[in-house]
Amino acid sequence: MKHLLFSFLLFLSVAARCQGGTYLPAVSSSTALIHPIAQRAQYIQADSVVIVYGSVFLNGAPQAGYPVSITISVPVPTNLAVDPYTLRGFAKVWQSGAPPLDAQVQNNSIAVQIRYTPTVSFPGNLIYNFSYIIH
Repeated sequence: MKHLLFSFLLFLSVAARCQGGTYLPAVSSSTALIHPIAQRAQYIQADSVVIVYGSVFLNGAPQAGYPVSITISVPVPTNLAVDPYTLRGFAKVWQSGAPPLDAQVQNNSIAVQIRYTPTVSFPGNLIYNFSYIIH
């Protein structure tokens, strides 16, 4: 009985420190040729770690071979500039008629930047997943 009570109290303390949900991130593009349309993203926060995953529809026709940067807001505010290693993630871009492209996930102090170089001039879909530490 003692172990059961301890397990239950441990579960309650962990559950109290975990939260999550969905949010609609603010998104922007480094080029006027792409108009990103955010999809509702999901996130989980456990203590000071936040994990986010979602997608952005890349409406428009980017110039093939020219780098593009998409900026995505975070669900729990933080200062990503405190430690450049607090943000980690991955992203892929799918465009019609082209193989999936790897994209780089980087921080710009208050938001997440995802960079890629399109190989074709078609709309696409960006799928991302990143985690960061709240400062």
